[in-house]
This record gives sequence, structure tokens and C-alpha cells, in this order.
Amino acid sequence: MKTYINKTTKDIYEYEDNYVVKDKNLQKITLELDKNGNRYQKYSKTVKNEILLKDDEFIKQQELSKQKELISKQKREGVEYKYNDNIYKISLTTQDQNGLNAVKSALELGLESTNFIFENGTIFKITTDNFKELALFFVKERNKFYI
Repeated sequence: MKTYINKTTKDIYEYEDNYVVKDKNLQKITLELDKNGNRYQKYSKTVKNEILLKDDEFIKQQELSKQKELISKQKREGVEYKYNDNIYKISLTTQDQNGLNAVKSALELGLESTNFIFENGTIFKITTDNFKELALFFVKERNKFYI
């Protein structure tokens, strides 16, 4: 174990090279080297009885989290769907998928049409005539996120 002293706060930390460490207050700390070779605190979170991760594992978790956020954003923003010479930007979220399933059930029970509001705010009039085409497009586009 080595000791690191935060020059600003004067806190003392113990660390091993390339490992996340704990200080005396059970703070989870990641120390990195800056361009001058000085260590600095990169990440801090209160932890209790938690297995500490190597820096590269922590970074992988952060990258995975960022990828999930990006995918969620892309689903909310949606894709362009062309119907009757009009272009609609339809979102592809789980909420939209559940809503389309509800519309499918309603159409099977005899509903002839409904205005569907996608999560991104786009309004599309769904009818018994256009539902199958829309649903197939939706499923194909949403599936791209999982392949």
C-alpha cells in the first residue's frame, strides 16, 4: 500500500497501483496520474462492504452506461417513417411498443382507428388498414438496437 495526500483537502488515502481504494471514511476513490505524474481523485462514492474494482473495470462500466444512455436517447428521438407521402419521426421506446400492443388488441376488438402519440410527441393516426405496415416497420427498426 502507498499513501496519497490530496493537496487541496489534505485528506490521506491509501492505494495500490491501478486499483480503486478506500479512505478512512469509506469513500470509494479512483486515483489516476495526470500528465505530470501527480495522482488525483477521479471518482468518489460512499461504499460499505463493496468489492473494489480495478480502474479498467470501472471504466468499462462507465462506457457501458454511456452506451445504454445513447441507445435510450436514439430510441426516444426515433426514426423517419414514410406513410402516404408524409414523413413521421416515430420513437422506438418500450412505452411505444407497449402502446402499439394495446392498439393491436383494440383493433382486434373492433376499433377502427385511433390517434397514437409516440413518446417523442409524434401523433400518427392508426387504422385497421395501416397498422400491420407500421407495426412491422416499428419492430424491424427497434430490433436494430439488439442485433
